[in-house]
Amino acid sequence: DTVSSPARVDNLWLGSSYQLAPLHTLALSFSHTTERASNLGLDSGLDLPERAYRRTASDTALRATVTSVPSTRALNELRVQVNPHSSTTRADSTAPAVVVFDAFTGGGNQDALFAATRHVDVDLVNAVTLFMVPRHTLKGGLHLRSLERRYTDTAHFGGVFAFGAAIEEDGTVIS
Repeated sequence: DTVSSPARVDNLWLGSSYQLAPLHTLALSFSHTTERASNLGLDSGLDLPERAYRRTASDTALRATVTSVPSTRALNELRVQVNPHSSTTRADSTAPAVVVFDAFTGGGNQDALFAATRHVDVDLVNAVTLFMVPRHTLKGGLHLRSLERRYTDTAHFGGVFAFGAAIEEDGTVIS
């Protein structure tokens, strides 16, 4: 029997601009995307349903921008952006894998036992644009970035029992 692998993606975006003063504008935006998929990893035709794993991910972006026009020849843009991202892969079973060559594969999916990624990216940008005479533009600024990343991966922590093949000392399977 074929096992379905449902997947879903949801996306939300909100944004607005506000005139703070005649020469100053504030723009705010928020976006959030989530992805979910289940019954993954059942590709070989020999995999039992217990070998399935699921994956979830989310991306968020928060942005605030203040644009100022201090004179007819200058433009200043100050932008702050925060982007958190997370993704998780988790096997439906944490049991050791059981591989019977040319017959079936059961137990937990050790390749996708558990993996988690968390990122937070923060940007601060201040850019000044000067409009020079006759048709020249000069742009300069500052870009500061902070990036935090965390990874967890427990692939193959549950072990594998293999039957029907010889295995070298280094773990290589000889069929």
